[in-house]
Amino acid sequence: MKLSYAVSFQKTGFKFIAQGDWVSKAKILASLGYDGIELSIRNPEEKNIARDIEKALHRYNLKLSAIGTGQMLIDDGLSLSSLKQDIRNRAIGRIKKHIDLAKRFDTQVIVGLARGGRINLSQPLAQYRKNLKDSFKKLLSYIDKQKVIITVEAVNRYETSFLSRIDEVLDFIAEFNCQFIRILADTFHMNIEESNLRDSIIKAKKYLSYVHLADSNRLCPGMGHIDFKEVIATLRKIGYKDYLSAEILHSTDFKTSAKKFSNHIRRLL
Repeated sequence: MKLSYAVSFQKTGFKFIAQGDWVSKAKILASLGYDGIELSIRNPEEKNIARDIEKALHRYNLKLSAIGTGQMLIDDGLSLSSLKQDIRNRAIGRIKKHIDLAKRFDTQVIVGLARGGRINLSQPLAQYRKNLKDSFKKLLSYIDKQKVIITVEAVNRYETSFLSRIDEVLDFIAEFNCQFIRILADTFHMNIEESNLRDSIIKAKKYLSYVHLADSNRLCPGMGHIDFKEVIATLRKIGYKDYLSAEILHSTDFKTSAKKFSNHIRRLL
């Protein structure tokens, strides 16, 4: 399994991610032996973005492990389940640009909060679910054409109103019969929503393409009560060999947190 760390490409209102000069953070990650960096990108059409990413990855011998898309909701109010068709269309267009960028770097696109956050309960939840499904249907041909994995994250009930549990995401994925739509398991969200992390990871085996590691308090693994020894053992049991990415709050400076994450997880590996 490979180590990665989630970093924001630009300033954002999403607080659960490292911000600031991402290139300097890439340098730190490389010095600590990380394999990749996960970049949360608000707008893939930003000038020279692909060139700047390519330059930094080459300089520090890192891979782009995944592209996060949640900032399109947090900072721009775009979601794939919005009740407004115009907003959904803009969200679909934005995700296509993320897919284009991912194609260039042979990586995957994460759909977490981009699906929509906590909703206005005066409207039927079923309508939001239908809108999300319709948006994915409109993306299917593009996903197939570009052959880029879209990994849907199970996000806890306090941040979104649907697809909070692993089994819910698996049921959603099954509706499309598309090899490029997969699942992201995040231990912080799972600790809230799943009755048993081990069983949920095993259940997700066939579709699991990415893993976020954060402890029960969203700090670095080892600073809460999640049993990461069991998590890693279960991932090894199902044959998972891809990225373990830190998406955590920072109780210290970035380098200290990145070193703590690396040391703790590598001991378990």
